[in-house]
Amino acid sequence: MNYLTAVAILLSLGYCAAFSNAASCNEDENLRCFCHCNERRRIPTNQIKQVTIFPSSARCKHTEIMVIIKSDNRICVQVTAPWVKKLIDYLLENSAAENIS
Repeated sequence: MNYLTAVAILLSLGYCAAFSNAASCNEDENLRCFCHCNERRRIPTNQIKQVTIFPSSARCKHTEIMVIIKSDNRICVQVTAPWVKKLIDYLLENSAAENIS
């Protein structure tokens, strides 16, 4: 393991530890899901690089939303958080507008 990989892992663990009080972790739930801890705090939109939505399926009974930020960290966010709902609505409106033009 090189130095950068070790630093990335430590930063990711530190981030999880720092925000664990704001995250909801359901370890007993379906372990085949991508997200086990979901962040409720708002992520600045200028830091968001990509948003991926995983609908509920046989693999995982919950809808999951994963945000990749500019530092390439993957953060799972709570689907019910108000800022997440606004973000998804905004993305859906813009994708519909792009499909029309």
